[in-house]
Amino acid sequence: MPDPLKILIKSPKLIGVAADHGGYELKEYLVTMLRETGHGVIDFGDGPPKLDDDMNMICLGGLVVGHSLAWKLAETFLEARYKNVERHRRRLDKVAQLEHTEARS
Repeated sequence: MPDPLKILIKSPKLIGVAADHGGYELKEYLVTMLRETGHGVIDFGDGPPKLDDDMNMICLGGLVVGHSLAWKLAETFLEARYKNVERHRRRLDKVAQLEHTEARS
């Protein structure tokens, strides 16, 4: 009987990926590897390293990030400060518009 996990891994999938500027290089590597193994990829950003934006979420993998590293990442995240730059305000305005539109539907 075939291993269901191996079948699942070998089946091409459409995968969404995103990262902040700190994870850009890792995201690019993963996008390349995913595409090379036959998966479709939708890249939701971010682009090459840029200044901080007004992010309000952090995602950590419980099976790959230990307690000590998770705490250091959380501390770093909480200490980060938003740089109120025009290009970031434009992005945030777009997100706010989408949220407002979604809330009305």
